[in-house]
Amino acid sequence: MTELTRTGRCLCGKVTVELSVEPLAVSLCHCVNCQKTSGSAFSVIALVPRDKIRFSGEVGVFHDVGDSGSSFERRFCTGCGSPVESYSARLAEMGITIVKASLFDDTSWLSPNEQIYCQSSQRWLNGGVPGITSWPGMAERKI
Repeated sequence: MTELTRTGRCLCGKVTVELSVEPLAVSLCHCVNCQKTSGSAFSVIALVPRDKIRFSGEVGVFHDVGDSGSSFERRFCTGCGSPVESYSARLAEMGITIVKASLFDDTSWLSPNEQIYCQSSQRWLNGGVPGITSWPGMAERKI
């Protein structure tokens, strides 16, 4: 993993993020709940090592159950409601967390390399965005 510093903030600036490595993966998530929280057809997420990311500011927590049936926390800014992180105990055991890529101030480096929960994608996407590895549910790979 390459050492670097990527910074960002929520819409109102009360929550900040600092990432010190490249993400393990950048994904498009088509699950129904990511569609609802993003207000779009999918959410752009980055899977990152928990020990290489730092958040500051007050976050609220919504306890959710994903398409996989696993429970996790959707963390968001209490000031503006911007999604911040999706925390899963299962991923935390592997030392990973999910960060909403829209938090980063500069997103020019983002290049999704996969898409997950394509079974839930909007019908007009015909199963997902063309040209990216697609998984019907969660990615079936080792991180």
